[in-house]
Order: sequence, then structure tokens, then C-alpha cells
Amino acid sequence: MLFPPAKFKNLFQSPIQRLIDMLLLPSVSFILCVIFALPLNAKKSQLITLTDSNWKECLTGEWMIKFYAPWCPACRDNEPQYSEFSEWSDDLGIKVATVDITKELGLSGRFMVTALPSFYHAIDGEFRRYNGERSADTMHEFIERKLWKDHETVYWLRHPDSFGMTLMSWLFKTSVIMKNIHESLTEDYGLSLWMCYAVFGVGTIITGLFLGFILVCIVDFVSPPQPPKKSTPTTQQKTAEPAVDDKNDKGGEGENKASLEEDSEKDSQASDWETINEAEIGDPGSQGTQTRHRKTAASPPEEKEVKEESEKVGGKGEKDN
Repeated sequence: MLFPPAKFKNLFQSPIQRLIDMLLLPSVSFILCVIFALPLNAKKSQLITLTDSNWKECLTGEWMIKFYAPWCPACRDNEPQYSEFSEWSDDLGIKVATVDITKELGLSGRFMVTALPSFYHAIDGEFRRYNGERSADTMHEFIERKLWKDHETVYWLRHPDSFGMTLMSWLFKTSVIMKNIHESLTEDYGLSLWMCYAVFGVGTIITGLFLGFILVCIVDFVSPPQPPKKSTPTTQQKTAEPAVDDKNDKGGEGENKASLEEDSEKDSQASDWETINEAEIGDPGSQGTQTRHRKTAASPPEEKEVKEESEKVGGKGEKDN
């Protein structure tokens, strides 16, 4: 027998070795239990996936939202850091969420995502764009120290819950629907590309006419056209003067009109005569001091009378000689 039996082994151990065995074995066992128990108590990722059906949950409370795409290299590189940051969500009192824009294109349009990855901080319906470092420690400090107060909120026109952004979301959804229809026409029904363009063109025209009709109906309902106003004759106001005075006024107006006509006739007759000297009509005995009248040449029928009168005056002058 090279070695003594086991029952005689403790006889050959010193008291120091037996003391070490008694203390060492429990210590090692305790350490091993602690090491294997740590992963069981480690914090787990608490990422929340937002969709078009539950995104309004971020309007209440404090949130950190990440927009990503599976094909984006920068998004894949940030996954470990963002997952680590989500482990502290309970301690920070926030919720950490992600949005896959390839599946939720409507949310991409609602938040106007133009770069990937994009981060938004939301608290009680106020949204702020996070442009800091993408590490877990930086985000932790951003929330813990409330550094988001130094950032401006999203303008109300671009608020995700505004009317404009809701229309933008529907526009993005419509593009997805059109894409699915195009794939269905080409793959399932075997239509050519030009036939698809024709179908979309006719559909666009019909949709435009339908929307225009609805718009006209809305405008007519809001402000209906007013009927044309009929022109009513203005009532003549009766004068306070009696009827007798009106007749007198009319009579006076008639007399004034008659007198004006007589004056104008006299003026016209006077204009037909002109004053001449006797010397001008050939009277050699006259001194030219006496004047006579004759009609002007403006009246051709009266020229004969003027000539006869001048001849009479000439004959009288010859008799005197």
C-alpha cells in the first residue's frame, strides 16, 4: 500500500491544514455562488417599440425615441449603446423607445425624419431634437441633469400631433399604398410598366375631379352664393310746398323762357345790320357825319334790299347837284 487508507488520512494532517480546509472551502463556495448569481440580477434592456397604433403614448411622460433602419450601418453601431442606456430607464424615470422606419413610414413622415439614426426627447407632449453624442453615458447625463431644457422645442407647425404633420403622415402612407399597388399590378397581374402608368394617370385624374367636387361643395356650404339684388325705384319725396306754388313756378319758368327767346331773336336781327357812313354809300354832298344801317352779307336774300337802298341814296345825291 503506497498511500494510507482515507480513514487514516486525517491522522497524518496537521491541525493547521485542517483549519485551512475548514475556512477555505466555505469561502470558495460563497464566491462561486456570487459570481454565478450576478448575471441573474443584471439589468435587462427595456426598449419599447413604437408603431402607428401606439405612438401617442409618448405624448405623456418622459421619453427617448430613436428612429432607425435595419440597413443603416450607423444605426447598427449604436444598438449596444442605446440598449445599455435603456437599462437605466427605471432609475431615470423615463421610457426608451425605438421606431423602425421601414415598417412605420407614417411615423417617419410625422416626425420629419431626414437622417438616420434620429433621436427625439419628449416630455409631456413637448418634443426636442437630440443632436448630442450617441453614447449611453452622454444620454444618461442628458436626462439626469435635465440638459434638455437648453434645447428649443419643436415648432408647433412641425409638432407630431399637429394637423399638418398628420397630413404628412397620410402622404407617406399613401406612397406605400401606391408602391404596393404597383407591385401587385406588375407581379400578380403581369401588366407592363406603361400600362401601370396609364392606370395611375387615370386614377389621378379621377381622384382630382372627386376632390375638386368635394372642395366646391364645402365652399358652397360655408359661404353660399347670394342671389342678385333687384333694383328698386327710388321714391320721390314730396315737397312741402302746395300744388299752386308749383304751377306758379312753372308759369314763371315759361315766361322767363319766352323772354329769353325774344331777346335772342332781337340779338340775331341786330347782328344782321351794320352801321355805315354816308360817304361809304357814295353820297358826295354828305360830310360823313350821319350814319345809316344796312344788313350784312351774311343773309343772301337781303342783299337785294341793301342794293336798292344804296341806289336810292345815290339818285337823291345826283338830284341835289
